[in-house]
Amino acid sequence: MNRLRGMAGQRGMTLIEILIVITILGLVMTLVGSRVIKQFGKAKIKTTQLAMHQLSQAITEYQLDHNKIPTVGDGLSSLEPEYMETVPNDGFGNPFHYEVPGQNGKPFDIISDGPDGTPGTEDDIRLSEVGK
Repeated sequence: MNRLRGMAGQRGMTLIEILIVITILGLVMTLVGSRVIKQFGKAKIKTTQLAMHQLSQAITEYQLDHNKIPTVGDGLSSLEPEYMETVPNDGFGNPFHYEVPGQNGKPFDIISDGPDGTPGTEDDIRLSEVGK
């Protein structure tokens, strides 16, 4: 009986107070979530750029050994397994494209389809443009 009397003096939260707390939590989660998602996107772009540089180094080693770069027909798979254990995908999980000659006077170019995964769009990432 004493237990019930002790609880009678305690006041619970009203429905409006609960809704306010839920709204505030929702706003905080939206702000934090959008920043986290943005950081994941940046990390995928950095991963793609690092993989491009690794491929470029492997192509340079291939060129030193063969006095030529791989042809488009040979593709990046010609780097396996001697120069790379496996050819990586970009940070978005898609295979890279290889062009000979490359843009901007480069002998070759390595291209990622970028975040949208569609070739030839503005978000494509090209080795010849990385670092500009």
